[in-house]
Amino acid sequence: ETDFIRYEEGREYNGSFMGVSIDLDVNAQTHIIGSFTDTLQIDNFDLQGANYPSSGFSSTWDEAELIQLDETSKLDTSWMISIRVRSAGGTYAMGSMFWGKNAQVKINGKYQKLSSKDYGRGSVIVGGAVRRLNDNSEVLAEQKESRRLERLESIESLFVCTSKKLAEAPTTWYPVSAPEPGLVQPGDPTMPNTGTAVTIDPSIINSPCGVVIENKEASLFPNPTKGPATVKLKGMEGGIALIEVFSDRGQLIYSQRVQVPTNDYNVDFDMTDAAAGTYFVRITHEGFEKALRLVKMKI
Repeated sequence: ETDFIRYEEGREYNGSFMGVSIDLDVNAQTHIIGSFTDTLQIDNFDLQGANYPSSGFSSTWDEAELIQLDETSKLDTSWMISIRVRSAGGTYAMGSMFWGKNAQVKINGKYQKLSSKDYGRGSVIVGGAVRRLNDNSEVLAEQKESRRLERLESIESLFVCTSKKLAEAPTTWYPVSAPEPGLVQPGDPTMPNTGTAVTIDPSIINSPCGVVIENKEASLFPNPTKGPATVKLKGMEGGIALIEVFSDRGQLIYSQRVQVPTNDYNVDFDMTDAAAGTYFVRITHEGFEKALRLVKMKI
């Protein structure tokens, strides 16, 4: 049974991000390894990579949440691809291959030099210990519950406005880090890479109803739904939008990060297999966020 979905849509850049192998450890956490070029950005993590050559990465996920992202190699004139990860008992092993020379791999937090003839081929295997779930089950359970409550609290904070019509209006947003009233200039850290100034209504900038950005909209339809649903985005061309769906208990059941290619763009997702009830759809884009209630009907 699939109870969460995480999809990373390809970004329009000259680099590459390739997940090559996936495994589940004894803590029921997911490990994905692979290779990347350019800068890899997932959630609040980023790895600075050169356009060429490829570097290896490893990642750890708790359901759809990324909890660790590491670069596994540092390269000069060579390139590396992580090809396989396997865990058994309380240990794991990760295999990689590299070509060329001047390659390094991170072991115990330090880079170790690898040797190979000029443009030759070599391989490396690293491993370690995986803490068993039953060794620390209470701590892990508390951490998971804490994350769930934090998610729920962050969603509820977007619905504190007493006017439902205003709170869920397509142009009403909440600053992730609140800007000053008035004009937000291009290049402002709360609105990176927009290229255009945005006028914010100073009369509601400090109110619990958020801020009005006339040229940035997000709406949801159909609502209620028996399954298919669409988030309609407007005024976000060229930016990256994060679409998340949470249950009324704060469980993340769907997450998609999209590069918005046009001024009017639709993101589709399917709630057919979800239980009937109320869900929250959160949209985050360049320093602002909003949440919309979605009612799932019985089929």
